[in-house]
Formats: sequence, C-alpha cells, structure tokens
Amino acid sequence: MSDEPVVFLKVIFEGTSQPIELRALPSRDRIFTRLPCEIRKFVSAHARENLYFGCATRDGEGGKKTNCREVIVLWADMDFKGVPEAEARKRIASFPIPPTIVIESGGGFHVYWLLSAPESASDPRIEPVLRGLTEALGGDCSAAELARVLRLPGTLNFKYQPPRPVRILEMSCERRYALADFEKYAKRIQPQTMPGNAPGRICEGEKIRHPRRHTFLISLAGTLRAKGMDEAAITAALLAVNHEKCDPPKPDEEVREIGRAAGGYAPGGANWTKVNPWESAEGMDTFLSGEEADTEFLDDEKRFLARENVTQIYSPRGLGKSLFALWLAVLLASRGVRVLFLDRDNPRRTIKGRLRSFGATLETPNLKVITREKCPPLTNLVAWASFPYADYDVVFVDSLDSTAEAVGEQDSTKPAKAMAILLDIARREGGPAVFILGNTVKSGAHSRGCGVNEDRGDIVYEVRDASGLKPSGSKPWWEELPPADAASWADRASRRKQREKYRLAFVNSKFRPAEEPEPFVLEIDLTTKPWTVADVTDNVDREGAEARKLKAEDKARQKEAAVAALVTEISRRNAAKEPALLKKQTEEFLAHLPGVKITQTVAREIINSEKFAILKGEGKGHPRIVQLPGKKEESNRNSEVTEGAKTQGENGADFGGPQSMPSTEIDSSQVSINSGSGKGPISVNDSLFTPHKEAKSDGMQKPTNGEGRSPWEPL
Repeated sequence: MSDEPVVFLKVIFEGTSQPIELRALPSRDRIFTRLPCEIRKFVSAHARENLYFGCATRDGEGGKKTNCREVIVLWADMDFKGVPEAEARKRIASFPIPPTIVIESGGGFHVYWLLSAPESASDPRIEPVLRGLTEALGGDCSAAELARVLRLPGTLNFKYQPPRPVRILEMSCERRYALADFEKYAKRIQPQTMPGNAPGRICEGEKIRHPRRHTFLISLAGTLRAKGMDEAAITAALLAVNHEKCDPPKPDEEVREIGRAAGGYAPGGANWTKVNPWESAEGMDTFLSGEEADTEFLDDEKRFLARENVTQIYSPRGLGKSLFALWLAVLLASRGVRVLFLDRDNPRRTIKGRLRSFGATLETPNLKVITREKCPPLTNLVAWASFPYADYDVVFVDSLDSTAEAVGEQDSTKPAKAMAILLDIARREGGPAVFILGNTVKSGAHSRGCGVNEDRGDIVYEVRDASGLKPSGSKPWWEELPPADAASWADRASRRKQREKYRLAFVNSKFRPAEEPEPFVLEIDLTTKPWTVADVTDNVDREGAEARKLKAEDKARQKEAAVAALVTEISRRNAAKEPALLKKQTEEFLAHLPGVKITQTVAREIINSEKFAILKGEGKGHPRIVQLPGKKEESNRNSEVTEGAKTQGENGADFGGPQSMPSTEIDSSQVSINSGSGKGPISVNDSLFTPHKEAKSDGMQKPTNGEGRSPWEPL
C-alpha cells in the first residue's frame, strides 16, 4: 500500500492526543495507536481487507460511543446509490462551507471539515451538527454518529470486483473551522449556493497565478511541516500542487527549494526553530549501543536484492539481462514477494510472451507490470512523487537508459537526477529493493552516463557473455571472458542467433550490504517448459579443472617423451664413442624433437633433473656436458667434447659442433623452429641421431646439412 493512509491520518488528527482506532473487515481485527510504524504494519497486514478508521479518537478500550474522546473533524458520507455522482459533486462544490478533504470511497464521497482545535466527544453540539451536515448534502444519516468508522484512503474497497481504490480527491489543509461555524446546521437546512471564494481559500478548479504562487506554496509547505511531514513528502506534495494549481507552474527547482527550506525547520506551528543538522552527531555511547538489524535479502542466494538497497547490473545491449530480470521477478512473486516490473524498453507483446514462458499465469500473485506505454519516465517528478513505495518489496527498472530518457555516453546530469528518485524510493526506512538494468558504453568500460551510476548503487554487477566459454584452467575463468566492447560483442552476436541456451557471467564490483560474492555464471535455458535459469558456476569450474588436468597430463607426457629421447641419444653417443652433448646443444635438441613441444624452461628442468648429470668436459673454458647419472669410471660416461667447445673462445661460435655427426636434412613439416633461441631447427628421424658414415676432409669430418653447412649454424 502507499503511505497515503499515514499522511491522511497525520493531517486529520494533528492536535489530538488520544489513540486512533483502525479496523479491518471482515476479520474484525483492530488496533488503537498513533505510531506511523504500527499503522503501516496494520495496513500492510490487512491489505486484502476493507480498512476503516474511527473519526473520533478512542480511549484504547473499544470503539463504541462511550469510548470516544476527541473530535477534530466533522464528516458526511454520501452514497452514489442515494445521490448520483454528478449531483454529489455539484452539491459539494456549491456548499457554503468548503470541505477540507473529499475522499472517493469507491461507491461515494466522504466529506470532511477539519476543526481548528479538538472538541470533547461529550460536547452535545457534535452529533446534531453531523446530522445537519448529512441532511444538507443528502448523505447517509446512519453515518452521522460519534463512533462512526469510515474508509481509510490509500486502501481498497473490496465490495466491488475488481476492488476500487479509496483515494483523496481534494485536500486543502488550510481550511480549518470552529465548531460554532456549523451550529446553524444543527437543524435540518436545504443546501445553499456558495457565495464565492473566501480570501485565502483555494477551491476546486481555481488557478493560482503570479504573484500569489510563491506565497501560496510557502504557506502550504509550512502547513505540511506543521503536520509533521518530512522534506521528501512536502516537496512531493508541492510539486504536485504546483503543476495542478499554479498557472503557469513555478520551475521545479524553485519548488524543491521551498520544500528544502520547510524541511529545515522542526515541526510545531508558528514558532518554528531551525533544525541544525550538526546537532545530530552521535557520541560512541549512543552510536555503538545496541545491535543493527541484519540486512534483509529477498533472494535466497543473497546476491541480488536487499531491502533499502539499489542493485545495478550493466552489460552491452542484447546480452539477455532482461530475460534474467523477468525470470527473477516471476520467481520472487511465486515466493510471496511483492514485485513491480517497470519496462520502458520492450513492447507489451514481448513482455507477455516472456512472462508466460517463465511460468507466469493469470493466477500469479504479487507481480505487477507497467509497460513503456504507461510507465512514467524518471524525469516526470510529479508522477514519481506519488510512487506507492510501501506497496512493493522490490521494483525492477528496465532500463535506466530509457527510463531516464536518452542518457548520453558522457552525460552525468540526467542519470544523477534519475538515480536520486530511485535512491529516495529504496532508502526510506523499510523501503523496497530496487533492481536496475543498464547498458554499458561502446567500450564496455562502464555504464552509460559517465560511470556516475555505479557510484550511487549499493550492489553493482558487470554482466558478460559466457556462452561458449572454454576455460583453460591456467587462471580464474572470469579472467578469460571475451572482451565486452561493442565490436567484439557484435562479432559474437552473429553466432548467438540460433542458440537456445545463454550463459551470463556476473562479476561483482560493489557489494555494500554484506561480504562480496565470488563471480558466478547463470545459464538461461529456452528449451525447457517453462524456461529456466540455473547456476552453472560449478560446471564452469569443473571444465576449467578438467582442462587444467588434461593440460598437466599432456605436459607430463611431452616431458616423459623428451626424457626418453634424450636418454636414447646420450646412450647412442656413449656407445658410438661420439662427443657428448653440451648443455646448450641439449636444450636445442629437446626444443626441436618431432611431435614433442618442450619450452626452454622445461628443457632446463629435464637437464637438471636426477635423470641426468652435468659434468665438466675437457677443453678451454670448462664446458658443461650432459650425461646419464652413474659412477665416473663407468663405460657409459663420455666426457669428450667437440673441438669447437675446446676453442670456442677462439672461433667466437656460440658452441662448437660435434667432431663426428651424421649429415642431416631439414624437414620443416616435421619440426618447429624455436624462435626464442635464434637457432635453426634440428632435424631428426624416428631413431633420433643414428650412426652415420664419416666423410674425410683435411683430416676432420664436419657434419653438413647437404649444403656444406653445419646443422648447428644459424640458417
């Protein structure tokens, strides 16, 4: 329900001190209270019943005439069954004493005249006056009695189907009267023609023109503040009256300034005192005393919606966030959460189809929708000033861009004003959770509107496309998500058209209510009936773990094959009494094995492992050679190194070639070049370095590649 019941009762019973009776029918539940929080709780608990209030205050014991204590208002109940609506309006408009408040009850009008001071319920003049007023207007005489209860504005009349709203049609709080003004109605009289507007009174249809506008709005603000209304409520009322009554209306910012000025005073009548905000500073003895209530989350996972908090999710256009929001709205409504879904993006037909697909039916409780044809933009301050925030537990806004009306990529003014309205809705005491969907700028770096929106939210998520994500397992999966910029998204969008399952990755950037959740992935499945949304984060983690396991196993196989190949080559060289491999040569050998991918780092790990030994070779510079482990005197040890190794300081080579080596042939289809080494590929056959026939030249055989060059020389 809206806060209209509380506002109405504050206006009516200002100046009284005794309890107010609220009654619900048909349950017959009742309370006697003056506390706004208890009134709101009672109204909310009986939202599906007819609600009434006692026109006179009570002693707290009962609702009979003997329990009545104070009378601050006179009333008349006009039923359309006795007086047609058009005639009823005419009689009220022409009545000599303009009413303070007129309520539309769903089947008639309730007319009220506020008194300037409360009268004792035992005053003998009251009931005769009530009867006289009722007869003068042609109302229901049964309502002209002291203990009468009448319908509470801001509730519903369930005598009709569908139920009809009980609402305030007119409220002119400056109209207050003395009981003596009505004594002439203590006897039956005929309705009289209203002689004209009394000075200072604003009647139906009258427009307030310059220069009266400013004085009138200041006076109204003072009256509302005197009634105990806060700055937000005063400003909302002033904006509404300004646009309805003032001709032409004053600028909204000037009206807000009047509201702020009124809110800066303590309520209490003519002798107001200015409120000093710095006096609200609390010492530790009060600030730290007691425990704050835990944040009330509305979703079971405690990731998205918390009362009095604003949640924002941002992504490139077309990702599927609207589908997710509709699913969440249907899920919450089915669990008893009161949901309002505001969609200024999608056409009515589209929303209907999606809601049905997610399982919404004609009987789905607690879910209401306003589509783009009727949803007011956030720039319509008058409409949003009357938002019934107490009627809902969560409000979805799809999307901020359209609701704020064309927020630019670098615009900060419009989104700031739009967010101010939504923050005001959410951050009232007991206010609803607000869930906002928004689009990012083309770069995907932040939301549209200069990134100012995220600064105002309490829970903020970046939503990325995780459809088709194949985590490598080498790092967290969310670090492997594809780019979010518009160009990358457009490229992937063409491949998503025929998909029936979509994965959305949620990465949190702000989480004020509680501990920040880990990134997670939700999958929207359009193949099921109804459509479903499931958390598949564990699946993604398992895919990453499996990829990591496969990668580790492959690495182990590659390493094992490399070790075996090196053992074979060293054994062959030892058996053939060929020069041993230097460390650098061994790295090159391992890096260019056919069908084996070994990095330089892994090659060094292999060489330095316990499977091999590093020995000092003979020659200048103490070259290091790689051998199989064992005792030094064993025959498999060959510490002889190539001539080039002995004289490398003289010839300037990186390392010398072996004295005896087979002619090799480079086959680029079998080997890959290790670009990091700067050396050419080493071609080997299935048996690695096989024995060869030596060719003599000048007493020394140098290995060639068929072109007269050493295979170790750079190509």
